Amino acid sequence: MGILKAIELVDEEPEWRTKLWDNINYLKNGLIERGFDVGTTASAVIPVKVGDIPKTLEAGRLLLKAGIYTNPIMYPAVSKKYARIRMNVMATHTKEQLDKVLNAFTDIDQKLQLTMK
Repeated sequence: MGILKAIELVDEEPEWRTKLWDNINYLKNGLIERGFDVGTTASAVIPVKVGDIPKTLEAGRLLLKAGIYTNPIMYPAVSKKYARIRMNVMATHTKEQLDKVLNAFTDIDQKLQLTMK
């Protein structure tokens, strides 16, 4: 029943879809501006490519410590050189929450040098 209601809401309240895409673009563009590789995905799942398994694990740990839940993805789910942090964006996320994520990635980049800057 929950899934059917969600589908109804998408049709009845299109502002949720608009808000979701606004949040996706805000976070994705903010990461790109900071030098992170987020690939070409066009969905609410945003991967941040790290490439190094130990750095991916440490970044995931530091993000969790900052109160940000992410999914470190690494071998064997992806090739060893394509380890990444994956995040899911929701329409209900606030700009303040998304800014917290962006600031945390900036801080972690300074510690772990995740970007190619």
